[in-house]
Amino acid sequence: MHNRKIAKRYAKAFFHEEMDTERIDALTYEMRSFVLALESDEKIKEFFISPVNSKEVKIKIVKTLVDKLGFSSYAFSLIKILVKKDRIDIVSDVYEELQDVSDKIHDRIKVKVTTAYEPSTEDIKELSKRISGYFGQKAIIERQIDRDIIGGVILEGDGKIIDMSVKHQIERALSDI
Repeated sequence: MHNRKIAKRYAKAFFHEEMDTERIDALTYEMRSFVLALESDEKIKEFFISPVNSKEVKIKIVKTLVDKLGFSSYAFSLIKILVKKDRIDIVSDVYEELQDVSDKIHDRIKVKVTTAYEPSTEDIKELSKRISGYFGQKAIIERQIDRDIIGGVILEGDGKIIDMSVKHQIERALSDI
C-alpha cells in the first residue's frame, strides 16, 4: 500500500493540464510495455533493481530501449526519474496509477468477476453490459475462477463487493438457522 501511495505521486507529477487524453493513453501504454518487458525476464528486472549497476548505465539502457520502441519523451522522463530516485521497483505501481487515471478520464471501471467456471463469450458480454449499467461506467472485466463458490458470481469494483455466489447464499441460510 505504501508503494502505491508513492507511485501515485509519481504518476500525478506527470499529468498536467496540457496533456490530452491521447498522450495520457500513450504514456499508459508505454509504461505497460516497459513493465511487461521488465517482468518478462528475471535477469532484466534484477539488473534494474540491483544497486551494483550504476544509474548512468541503467539510464543509457532505458534510452536505447525507449528509442528502439519509439516511446515518447514523457515515458523516458518518467522511467529515468524512477531510476535516478532508486524507485524502479515501483514501476508497475506507477503504471497501475496511470491506468487508473486513464480509466477515470474514459469513464471506465475495473470489475473483478469471480465465477465457479469459465463463462462463455456471450455470458461475459451480457455481464459486462449489466455491470456497466449498474456502475454507470464502461466495465473492464477481469475474470477469476474459484470453484469453491459453487455457482453464481462475485463482483468487485469501485470499492464494492457484490456476492451473489451459491456459497454465500448457503452461508447466509445456515447463519439464519
